[in-house]
Amino acid sequence: MRIKNILLALSMACATSSALAASRMGHYENLQKGQYLQSAGGAYSLMMQTDGSLVMYRRDGTVRYRMGKHGQFAAMQGDGNFVLYSAFNEKLWQTNTANQGGMYIEIYDDGNLRIMPLGPVNFAVWEIGAENINENPGQAGDVVGRNLDVPGAGFAGHIGVWDGAQVYEAMGGQPVNAIRTSSINQFKSATVYWGKVSPNIPAGLLQNGCYKPSCTNRGYDHEVLESRLAIARRAAQIQALGADYTLGAAATRATWGSETIKPQRGTYRCDTFVLDVLIATTSYQNANYVQSQWSTKVWQLWNGPKLPLSVFNALREN
Repeated sequence: MRIKNILLALSMACATSSALAASRMGHYENLQKGQYLQSAGGAYSLMMQTDGSLVMYRRDGTVRYRMGKHGQFAAMQGDGNFVLYSAFNEKLWQTNTANQGGMYIEIYDDGNLRIMPLGPVNFAVWEIGAENINENPGQAGDVVGRNLDVPGAGFAGHIGVWDGAQVYEAMGGQPVNAIRTSSINQFKSATVYWGKVSPNIPAGLLQNGCYKPSCTNRGYDHEVLESRLAIARRAAQIQALGADYTLGAAATRATWGSETIKPQRGTYRCDTFVLDVLIATTSYQNANYVQSQWSTKVWQLWNGPKLPLSVFNALREN
């Protein structure tokens, strides 16, 4: 395989200094540190960085997909598995496509990365999917989703809520506070991005509530907010109160304090956190049938069996 040296953009300067000649790599071939594959039009690159990270980038330097770190090389094996190995030949990340026979891996200008069989068969045994560049959230209350970063369980998914500027999400492995914020690019680059859903929240609804970590019961620290702004403020309130993470579907909602009541941290996983935030749009009830439908839907999701994927798909439906 021919290798050539090129000058990289500053945004990728730490990644690599040489490239493979094509957009694909066949079986029994490796990506060594300082090498990368690039899509035919140069829109995306898969880089085996000099720091040991295997990362896919967009042309503008934004991370598209992170695969692993602390590696020595990435191998397209003869058995069809694509593996990131350490210097001690430990498998740090893999596509779990072994026993498939001869394969090649190819990167595409639509942001897809696929493992394909050699020969005339035209189907992928593994892929991350084309990038939904235009599927970014547009308004507070939009829900974004992606694969779960757990081998074999990615389908279950991970979701977060957009507040108009950043994504709020409940994450495991955060010992102090399970609620964190990230940019949309950080959220999208972690695993395969699903896109966004704009829940059918009735327009014009006003919510009267307190969105501070500590509130009185006298009303003067309550605010009347448009529903989508209430979502953003509720997400920030839960984060300010702090929360714990649970793998179970049961959750406890964060509650603010008062002169006599101590604030309570919530306990969430990603889907129950998103639903708690959406509940902020259901407190005001009137004779409006659309509002009643929306409130019923959110509470049914909260009380019923759920996965991040099922919540995401349910919010997609009108």
